[in-house]
Amino acid sequence: MYTRGAYGGSRRTTTARGATATFTVWGTAAVIIGTLGPTRGSAEVYVDGAKVATVNGYARTTKNRA
Repeated sequence: MYTRGAYGGSRRTTTARGATATFTVWGTAAVIIGTLGPTRGSAEVYVDGAKVATVNGYARTTKNRA
């Protein structure tokens, strides 16, 4: 799904289990900004092929821009 109006102009979402997304970042940092909520899952973050973090998007209630 493509949605205009998100932070930075757009966002992409999916409900497919095991879906992947790839971003190219030039610089020394990246930030994930999103909504937490009861229908959100987790994301594994890899840098140069190595897993560096797992981001948990679950929350009992919806929290925007967490």
